[in-house]
Formats: sequence, structure tokens, C-alpha cells
Amino acid sequence: MKHSGIISKNKYAMWIYGMLFISAMLPALLAVKNINISPDSMIYALMSQEILSGSGLRLPIIINMEYNHVFINGSVPFPAKPPLLPILYAILGGVTPQSFLAAQIINVISHVVISIFTFLLMKKLYDNNGIALLTGILVSLSFPLLRNTHYMLSETLFIALTVAALYFLVLSRHCGSRQFIRNLFIAGICGSAAILTKFTGAALIPVFAWEAFISVKNKRIKSKYVSAVSAIMLPVITMGTLFIRNLIISGTIQGWNPPPPERSYLSAFTGTIKMIYLQFDLGKRPVTLITIFAVLLILYIIVNANARRELSKYVHSGLDLIIVFIISLTMLISYAMATSQTVFELRYASPLVPFLFILCIIIIVFVREMIRLKGFSKLSLCGIILSLGIITFGNCYKTYLHSQEFSYRNARQYFILNSSTYKWIKENYGENVIITTNKPYHLSFFGGYSTIQLPHKRFNKNFRIPDNMELFLPDRMSGFGSRVLALFEEAEEQYEGSYVSGLFNKREGDDNFVLMRKFPDGVVYNLKE
Repeated sequence: MKHSGIISKNKYAMWIYGMLFISAMLPALLAVKNINISPDSMIYALMSQEILSGSGLRLPIIINMEYNHVFINGSVPFPAKPPLLPILYAILGGVTPQSFLAAQIINVISHVVISIFTFLLMKKLYDNNGIALLTGILVSLSFPLLRNTHYMLSETLFIALTVAALYFLVLSRHCGSRQFIRNLFIAGICGSAAILTKFTGAALIPVFAWEAFISVKNKRIKSKYVSAVSAIMLPVITMGTLFIRNLIISGTIQGWNPPPPERSYLSAFTGTIKMIYLQFDLGKRPVTLITIFAVLLILYIIVNANARRELSKYVHSGLDLIIVFIISLTMLISYAMATSQTVFELRYASPLVPFLFILCIIIIVFVREMIRLKGFSKLSLCGIILSLGIITFGNCYKTYLHSQEFSYRNARQYFILNSSTYKWIKENYGENVIITTNKPYHLSFFGGYSTIQLPHKRFNKNFRIPDNMELFLPDRMSGFGSRVLALFEEAEEQYEGSYVSGLFNKREGDDNFVLMRKFPDGVVYNLKE
């Protein structure tokens, strides 16, 4: 009888994981079929190609002409991006314009991992397979995460590693001393890997610090004190190692030193909160209702002892770790938007999506328990079914409305392939030529050239364009070994400065450059001897 019960339980678990796998795999495959790219995607792809060529973590692009880089075998060190994603691309054969298979594989696997670990995490917080399964499926079908999966970026892998790290931290609270250390180490490894994927993984450090505080408070760190501290310190050590590496290579802990945007910390925080709401595309009325409900719920918990007692169950199970991470990442994004990042991009806040789903469903379950304890069990059951039904319908309907976005690529990123200027460059210059251009990522990724990016203010008006550009440009090009200047599309004075925009618009040589060829979509110059 006992043996048959185990078999039945295993079959039930297989059905659950099978449903999770299918619900995550199918939409992920749809999302990556026409995987989209951006300049950041091209950086990861180019780094993977440099790794495969034996050059290491380098890039065939100088992103700032004022840096004192020197091309060695056509590339320069590039510490501004953490190394894990390009390394994984390289292990899977690299990413080229002809093959995005490595990126597609990693995005699909990461999306499935997010779904499974969200299910496992929810099950530890609320021991109900049905609720946990629904949470995992909601996450796998959510448009913000599928949008990430549709792009060749680091967010999907980062979210998978982050959810895994928090799951193993939560799991460490539900096990014996031997498993406690093991799960802490696994959490530390996942957290370190998340940091090696995106620098925003630093938001996990306060989570590990909080778990260390709770473990000491509950006297769980005793005989294996050194092992426990080592496991918890892994993300800190990883972050410190990256910072030291960046400092040695570039002189800054970030790996580069962009001018800060003209944005106050308050406006940065407000913009970050807006990014979080926009993950779910909520209108003003739903946002207002959610805010009012949240305030009333907090007040109710403060004045009601039974509510505090019921809430403490979820907190002790690990809900506090999720809340700490949400706060930590929100503050980190706000700081970055105030000091270095220029554009609010929805993907920055997307790592919060699985945890916001978990938090939302925990709140629904909590309210249901409060109603049930008052003696209204049927009302509580109807309420939870209605609430979960609304969330499920809204989530799936939004994904359905945007599903057409997964059926095409961003044509703007492929413009260069149809450019007459690009085709002429390919016919007349070998790949060993270093080209100075306003489209360095495209020319390096699609053309295979080493490139130098021209100074511009297109994305940050605080970037500096030298006043004496007519002297600065030829001098720096000579220093970098570049003799070719290629300008694509329209160069505007407000972004590129008067000298470069004049070269594009006048399309004639001057004291520094010889006009080689002009086309409707671009112009090519050679530096005078």
C-alpha cells in the first residue's frame, strides 16, 4: 500500500512538472523563433566570437574615442558587461549573423527554469500544488518575460538564476543542518552566477545579508559557522572580484564612466516605480485601486493580531526574502537611473515580475484565510477563485494581444544589410581595416570589422563632443590606426556635432578627409596621409 502511494505521488509530480514544462517551453519557442537583437545583443555576440577566437573577453569596438585603448588583433578589453552570457554563447558555438542558435537555446532553457523555480518557490511559501502550479504557469505565459525571451539579452538568464538563488535560500529554512549548508552554497553559486550575468545582481547581496541575520537570530549557524558564512559571502566575493577587475582594466568599477543624466533621485525613483507598473500595462484606475487596497491591507494587518499571526507564517517561510529583493532591486535601479543610465527601459524592472506574481497570489491567499477564519468559508472560496481567474485571464489576454510581436524581427537592426554604403565597404575594404563610424555595433557584427564609435549625444545629451572636432577626429583616428570614416543614415548637428554632420550632409572632402563614395544612405571618407 505504501509502495503504491509513492508511485501515485511520483506520477502526480510528473504530471505537474510536465504541465509546467509544456506551458513554458511552447511560448518560449514561439518567442525565440524570430529572436530580436539590439546593440547590446551585438556586444554579447561579438564577445562570444572573440572568446572562440582565443582573444578572451574583448570587443572589436572602441566605444569612446577618448579612451586610450589599443587594438590588439583587432579587439580591446571590454569590462562593461559581465562575462557569463558571452561565455555560455561561446560554449554553444557562439552567435553570428548566420546563427542565433546559442542565444535561442539559452533563452528557452532560462524561461523554463524560471517557471519551474517559481512553482517550487511558491510551494515552499504556500504548500498547495494547485496554487503553486498556477503561479508557475502565469509566469511562463506573462508577456514581460516572454518579451525578454524574444530578445537576445541577459535578462532571461539573470531572472532564472535569481529565482533559483531565492528558492534555495528559502529551502534552507525548511531543512536540517546538513542540507542547510548545502542549500546555502547552491544559493550562493546561483547568486554569484546572476551577478556574473548582470551587475544588477548586486541587489541579491542585501537578500543574503538578511538571510545571514535571520540565521544568526534563529541560531542556525553554529558548528558550521565558517561554511555558512562562506556560502553567504559568495555573491559579495564575486561582486568584489568583478569590481577589482573592472578597476584594473578601465579605472572604474563599472567598466566605463558615462556622464550622469540630468535626473534627480526622486524622479529616478518615480520612473522606476512607473517601469514596474508598466510591466503589467495597468491603467490609472487599476493602479489607484491596487494602491488603496494595499494601504488598507497594511492598516488592517497593523491593528489586527490574528492577521499579523497569519502573515508571520508566510514571512517565516521566506516571503521576507522576496520583499527584501523587491526593495533592493527597486532602489538599485533608481540609483542607476539617477547616476548612469539615461533611458528608462522596461526590461530593467522585469526581474521583479515572478516575485510580484508570487506576492500578489500570497496576498490573495492571505485575504482568503482571513475571510475563512471569520466563518465565511464559501465566500472566501468564491473570492479566491474569482481573483485568480481575473489575474489569469488578464495575464493571458495581454500576452495574446502582443503575440504578433514574436512573429517578426526588428527590421531597424538589420538596415545595414540593405545599405548601399555597407555593400560598397564590403566590396572595397578587407575585414582587417579599422573603421570609424556612427554605427559601430552593426558594422562589427554584420561586417566583421573592428570599429571606433564617433562621439554623439543621441542617447545622453551630457556626453561630450570635443569643440575642436576637426582636429580631434583625425588625430584620434591616426592614433587608433583607422584610415576610414563611414557615416550611415542622417547625421544631425544636435547629436553628432557640427563637424561630423557637415561631413555627412555636404558630402565633400576637406583638409582632413578625402571623399571616397557617397550614397543616399551614407558616405565614406578616407583620412588624408
